[in-house]
Amino acid sequence: MKAQKKRWFPVDFCNSRPAPDKPNNGPPLKEKWKQLLPLGNRKLRNKERVWVALYRYTAPAKWQGCTDRDDDEITPASLDPDERKYAWALLVGPKEDAIDPSLAVQGRRIQVVEDPYNARWQLEGLMQNNIRNTGPDMLVRVLVGKIVDKPRFGAAVYATPVGEDDPAYRNMWWVFEALERLREGGGVREGVVGEGARLEWMQVAMVVKSLYEKRAAAGIFDKKYDANTPKPAFDLMKERWIFEG
Repeated sequence: MKAQKKRWFPVDFCNSRPAPDKPNNGPPLKEKWKQLLPLGNRKLRNKERVWVALYRYTAPAKWQGCTDRDDDEITPASLDPDERKYAWALLVGPKEDAIDPSLAVQGRRIQVVEDPYNARWQLEGLMQNNIRNTGPDMLVRVLVGKIVDKPRFGAAVYATPVGEDDPAYRNMWWVFEALERLREGGGVREGVVGEGARLEWMQVAMVVKSLYEKRAAAGIFDKKYDANTPKPAFDLMKERWIFEG
């Protein structure tokens, strides 16, 4: 009996379709692509969702309190001041409509982060115990699409370039480019994301910041932080609040 060839990811990666044989020279995105594996295998009607999340920017610990670090030198004055206040990320997780609001929802946060030790930007995709509230710096999240073809979604997102050695780079730019790749690459037309996805960056960014400002004006961020309370969440596809906070 002929021995079965080893495969470089499980056959149930997406809808139990056979996985390709491991190539002699694995693609450079293989390890990043595999980071999506724990997201699971769900039926089409329960397609995973992709969110754009806004965070309060916090400098890496190594830079906090540094007197020789001048942000005006690192960030050109021509940049939008908001880029110094906020950090951006993509969140990927299951459909939440039928999930008790008090329960945690596991998912993945994909973002570009600063590595102060190597003075460069790097892409990371880490599992989160609860994407409804990933920590005190999280402000709001906005639902922008449903993932139909997870392997192709992962390939597009993880292939988005990172300005590794550019000190003026910001993670907002990476989120912008990731959404543009999905949109211009025929994300809806080619079946990567579902119908009704809202991937236009200018609109998404405007809605995200507007929602945060409205909730901030209502004083919800002045309350004592509670890890069990979901952060404000808005469905941009249906244009309705999921959780106002």
